[in-house]
Amino acid sequence: MDYSRKISERLWNLSDKGEQESRREETFIDDIIQKSHIEKELLSHLDGIETVFDGGAGSGRFSILLAKQGCSIVHFDISQPMIDKARELAEREGVLDRITFVKGALEDLKDFDDKSFDMVISFDAHISYTYPHQEQVIGELVRICKKRIVLSVSSRLGSLPYFANPINKRQFLLDARIKDVDLKFVTEPTLFSPNSIDNGTLAMLTEVDFLPGDKVLDLGCGYGVAGILAGKLIGGESVIMCDISEQAVKYAAMNATLNYVPHIDIRFSDGYQNVPEKDFTLILCNPPYHADFSVPKKFIEVGFRKLAMGGKLVMVTKRLDWYKNKLTSVFGGVKVQEIGGYYV
Repeated sequence: MDYSRKISERLWNLSDKGEQESRREETFIDDIIQKSHIEKELLSHLDGIETVFDGGAGSGRFSILLAKQGCSIVHFDISQPMIDKARELAEREGVLDRITFVKGALEDLKDFDDKSFDMVISFDAHISYTYPHQEQVIGELVRICKKRIVLSVSSRLGSLPYFANPINKRQFLLDARIKDVDLKFVTEPTLFSPNSIDNGTLAMLTEVDFLPGDKVLDLGCGYGVAGILAGKLIGGESVIMCDISEQAVKYAAMNATLNYVPHIDIRFSDGYQNVPEKDFTLILCNPPYHADFSVPKKFIEVGFRKLAMGGKLVMVTKRLDWYKNKLTSVFGGVKVQEIGGYYV
């Protein structure tokens, strides 16, 4: 027996693996994002699909999903604890009768005829746990597939993903409900307000209505709360988000995917530097605090020229006097609302 298969059988047949696998999206950010993306892809490609082979199916995160869509599933895995957990979850979800559970190794699919399944799916297992036979395994998955095959490989290394992952797994996941929209955000410690959504941003959003036809700029977007909410309400194509932090831009893009907001424009920019567009109906900004007010000064002065006629620049701060005076001098007037110690 090859060492990779031996390691896989030993690793995934530990007694607690089924329970651990069933909870992976409650713990690791990369797993949350991967699952979200794969679910979207699977559900958008089910036309004409009745039978599915899920290779390396684990505790059933995708086999149960597809069974709930009416598909007949072969749930194939090397781990008995994970099959047992998948069976338990399938029964709980009322789809046990649509799933056939098979214990086996992906290196050995000879019991399945050519073109046996409308769809074949496999995520990680066909590469990470079959070396050096991964090409043979992929060939076999193709052989048993009739219509559509969906494969995915993550950034993990070999058969020790939890010990040899070059990217640290982040455990910051924020759930929020803003303007009756449920949102999720992944963050990490170097970003602004990583452990909870900033109260100033939430205060600002209570004073903003996103309307059809709006053109929105989220200036200094951070990990994307305001811009992604706007995209959910009026469409991502109506929103531009920017930040001077490349890390913030990266996480904003991840969160746009996580929240199913396509077509949103997220870019690196020092203020308005990389934002040549004009005629915004809304510019939203929670500016950083600086003693000399150099950043908000530029945001206000340039923002005035970026707005459409009747457009609004909405900012939030705890330092009322300077902002009130500056906005009045540039715009000719300002409306101020105090919310929980913040001024919007």
